[in-house]
Amino acid sequence: MPENIQSRIFRIGDFSFRVLSPEALNCPENFLLFKSSDDTYSYTYEISICDVLPSPEYKPVTTRDDIRILKKDNHEERLLIARGDDTPYAIYREISDDRAIIRIKRNKQELFSLDTVFNSVFALERHLIDYDALLLHCAYIEINDTAVLFSAPSGVGKSTQASLWEQYKKANIINGDRALIQRSDQGFMVHGFPVCGSSEICHARSLPIKAIVMLSQAKSNHLSHISLIASFTSLYGQITINSWDRGFTEKSVDILNCLAEKVPIYKLDCTISQEAVDILYSELFLRG
Repeated sequence: MPENIQSRIFRIGDFSFRVLSPEALNCPENFLLFKSSDDTYSYTYEISICDVLPSPEYKPVTTRDDIRILKKDNHEERLLIARGDDTPYAIYREISDDRAIIRIKRNKQELFSLDTVFNSVFALERHLIDYDALLLHCAYIEINDTAVLFSAPSGVGKSTQASLWEQYKKANIINGDRALIQRSDQGFMVHGFPVCGSSEICHARSLPIKAIVMLSQAKSNHLSHISLIASFTSLYGQITINSWDRGFTEKSVDILNCLAEKVPIYKLDCTISQEAVDILYSELFLRG
């Protein structure tokens, strides 16, 4: 292996993977938190930097503002595009069942100091689904050795509620923006994920899920259970779905249906107050 190429193994949830990348490519600190001391892995990403990206080789499937999807048999190719730009900054191509190549455009290399951009080239959600795991847009806190997840569209106040729990209940904030939920024989677990959003809080911590709380801003605080159908609908809007992939979508629906059945899911109409914390805490930890 050339001296300028480094090999590192990472683990997110149950997905262990090797990254071969140039030393010149800076890895965000959040991603390095998930570096594994184990030497086993199930997938390899090979990253290189080039002046001109290679041409796509697979058949086009769909196009969005930030990504173009192409497929060949069961393998996928992605062209990654920064919002507001017309030209891709990277190409991701699966060349076998356990290997993908990633080519990064040299004049876009500085973008990869951002954890969102760095993560985008790995198509992680595509591989994590094989481990019954989904990415949820949420703030993830640890309290009493369990996890409480606050989920809502951007701007509603997930990080704010997490901070209130830190202030009034001494909870630990594990991630302020995203987490990995995973189904197992023992129930549902949540794992840290190397994207922290504006909270700048990210830890590699795994815990059983105590509850998921769907937030809504309000003038007064009110907590309620929500139905299975409402739970599914609310959660579906906050997970990362590869809608162009029928198998991915069907498995996601199956996992979410199971999640809605197995994990308590609440709706919290809330203010920025200690009362909002106390109402939920009493329901989760003080009731028999």
